[in-house]
Amino acid sequence: MKHQPILCVTGTPGVGKTVFAQTLAKKKKLLYMPLNDILCKEGLCDSYNRSLKSYEIDVKKLRLFLRDLITVAKKLGDGLVI
Repeated sequence: MKHQPILCVTGTPGVGKTVFAQTLAKKKKLLYMPLNDILCKEGLCDSYNRSLKSYEIDVKKLRLFLRDLITVAKKLGDGLVI
């Protein structure tokens, strides 16, 4: 089975990460998973920083969550853009 890429797009707020990730996923026929949509649902948000307009994330929980997500994607053979 050919392994598909798993890509995590990160960076400063407001630089176009979402548009880039969506475009890349569409062009390469990969699954796009907007991490922001699931962070708080999965209990990974510590608080909201009003000055940065961004959630503060529990990095340890995020690392474990991503490890499990990537493991599942690899088993399924799916490519993933996070």
